[in-house]
Amino acid sequence: DAIAFDEFGQALGIKNMPYVGGNAVRKKIVADRVFTTNESPPDRLIPFHHEMAQTPNWPRQILFYCEIPAETGGETPIASRMPSSA
Repeated sequence: DAIAFDEFGQALGIKNMPYVGGNAVRKKIVADRVFTTNESPPDRLIPFHHEMAQTPNWPRQILFYCEIPAETGGETPIASRMPSSA
């Protein structure tokens, strides 16, 4: 559950960064650490973006929690913007 997930993040020692600013409407689920991803309708595509780019200090780690898995789709692609060499 979300409470156990929050406790897991705390046990890992991951710094808490409350969600501030941004364009996505989010709801707090537990404490200041577990939020909904986005309150947009499920048929809306969420484009690639930099998580919390609007803040002066970005998170070094991000944890993902799924309370209700999608019946179809529901993928969360993750990509680095850091350049790579072949």
